[in-house]
Amino acid sequence: NVVVMVTSSSVANYPLITANQTSITTSSVIYGDITVSNLNIASGVEIYLASGSTMTALSGSFQGNLTGGGNLLKSGTGELTLSSSNTDFTGVLKVTEGTVKIQTADALGSGSVELGTSTSSGSATLKFDFSGPTSITNDIVASSTGENLVENTSLYTLTLSGNVTKDGTTL
Repeated sequence: NVVVMVTSSSVANYPLITANQTSITTSSVIYGDITVSNLNIASGVEIYLASGSTMTALSGSFQGNLTGGGNLLKSGTGELTLSSSNTDFTGVLKVTEGTVKIQTADALGSGSVELGTSTSSGSATLKFDFSGPTSITNDIVASSTGENLVENTSLYTLTLSGNVTKDGTTL
């Protein structure tokens, strides 16, 4: 595990998240790497992902805010829903398997999105489900293996203004 010193006084006293938690109702910090299954983060709760750390989520619902420069990894066949604004999240969202459902334009933060892996033939889906027209500025990179989808399930227009690439080719 990577251990990162947190210098922000606003998160230094947050409790650590443990792998067996299924519900988080108080702001927390992640140092190093952790895998969580069916994790539900309550509205108003901040999860700080320290740079160099990775939180792997198999499924769940994140109604709170993600912040920091660590990475969020979605693996397993389940669905992870991001439904709040994560404007202070600068890390990468990596979807190696399953679905990440996005319900607000800022849910992805400012980092890039990676779909699939070069070694997996599984299915990775980034599903947008909004209540109005939305523009996404994040870069999206899909691997050459497996079925990797960007899907708009809402009734509204989705504009992808960041770079979208597959097999090194910008689409």
